[in-house]
Amino acid sequence: MRKKKILIISIISKDIGFGHYSRCKNLNVQLNRDFESKHISFSGDLKKNFNLDKIYDYFHYNSFKKYNCVLIDISNKKIMSNKNFPKLKKTLIKISNKLFVIDSFGKFMINNINGLTAKVIMVPYFFDKREIIFKEKTK
Repeated sequence: MRKKKILIISIISKDIGFGHYSRCKNLNVQLNRDFESKHISFSGDLKKNFNLDKIYDYFHYNSFKKYNCVLIDISNKKIMSNKNFPKLKKTLIKISNKLFVIDSFGKFMINNINGLTAKVIMVPYFFDKREIIFKEKTK
């Protein structure tokens, strides 16, 4: 029986910290026990737009068809408010049927993107439940 393939994408920088990366690195270790998982991480300086082109290029030029699940941990105010974020948003909407999002909460949630209905949203913070938009097909 072929193992399901999972792609994990995270961010890391001095400005953002190592939380996104550490969380995904640990998830990758655990998931590799039962699945074929791959973790990639993008780094950069938020003061210089985090070199967002690397993330956008990766999403634009890579086929996600070979993955059963794409887990992203890239939720950050500076990334989501970047003028180039709409390019990435289009791809996220296209793959939302296999998207698992580790998200922040509030105004800059990836879950709040119109047209995106991720399979699973995980918010690893304490929060007021009323701050999250619950979508019908999302767990």
